[in-house]
Amino acid sequence: MSNGGLSQVLSDIFNLLGIQVPWWSGIAIGLVVAILFFPLFVKSTRAQRARKLLRNSGIEISGTKEMEDRAIDMVKNDPHSLLSLASIAEKQKRYKLVGRILQQIPNPQSHKKEIRRLQSKIAPRGDLTPTSAAVIIESLLEEGFTQAAKNRFDIAIKRWPTSPELLTLQQSLHPVDSGVVAAPTDLPPHLN
Repeated sequence: MSNGGLSQVLSDIFNLLGIQVPWWSGIAIGLVVAILFFPLFVKSTRAQRARKLLRNSGIEISGTKEMEDRAIDMVKNDPHSLLSLASIAEKQKRYKLVGRILQQIPNPQSHKKEIRRLQSKIAPRGDLTPTSAAVIIESLLEEGFTQAAKNRFDIAIKRWPTSPELLTLQQSLHPVDSGVVAAPTDLPPHLN
């Protein structure tokens, strides 16, 4: 067999190394390598199609939600591909979608750094005033990130306990339980 191809190349390499192999060994090795790498190829192709679908969903007017859902479903078991989709959505300033994608990530503990980076892009920690904190908390609520808004509120209210903007938000974030009255925040220090 001197027509070239993968089997001929592999046979020639083995011959140069002084290993005598049958003519079909190159084909067998090529098949084994192809079988081993096939799942990676399929995974990569699926992730590439999902990224393309998500990019196009930002352009399309109709069917955007369905396209987003299909893209997420294509890679729902692959955290790296989901993080890639979240990065694309973040670049397109589709923050609600970023939150939806981040909630789908299996075993988020192993990807804390990347998840924190994306979450900080959604809601950066730039609370310089009680008003800016209230604006950020309200935007988190509007986007549907209730727990993130509560966490951000708890930090802000400790920093500015008498802020009227934050005290107004307190009613919507932490409603008073039935029959329990919230303690006033303007008590003298010896009564707190």
